[in-house]
Amino acid sequence: MKINEMIERFRNFSSSFSSFSFCEENRISFSLYEGSWVRIILSRCLADNSPILVEVEVALPTDTQSTVGDTEQTLTTMIDHLNYLLQLYRNGFTLEVLVNEGIWMGTLEFHVEPSIEIFKLLIPPVDRILYL
Repeated sequence: MKINEMIERFRNFSSSFSSFSFCEENRISFSLYEGSWVRIILSRCLADNSPILVEVEVALPTDTQSTVGDTEQTLTTMIDHLNYLLQLYRNGFTLEVLVNEGIWMGTLEFHVEPSIEIFKLLIPPVDRILYL
């Protein structure tokens, strides 16, 4: 996903409730990005002007063929993704580990549209070279 597309999708979500993925307890959610290692979810309350929560989930790919056979590449890619989480943390995201699911998650609420620098940080490592 190109950065301009990510910004446009964020803006569409922040201004409209018509294209949300699901609604739970007066919250709507939308998948901003989904790759083999990273998923980025936007969510907010149905109330007007509620902040948008950005959730970045990092986990090993569920496709076992992408992790079997090349241990060094898998480890290198995992280190890249841990560094990705570290950069999010250094820029205000809260990190936690969902131990039972094996998912690292970074979250941050935005009351206004994030800066272009935040959108650049959100681009996952596997896409960074292609889309920045």
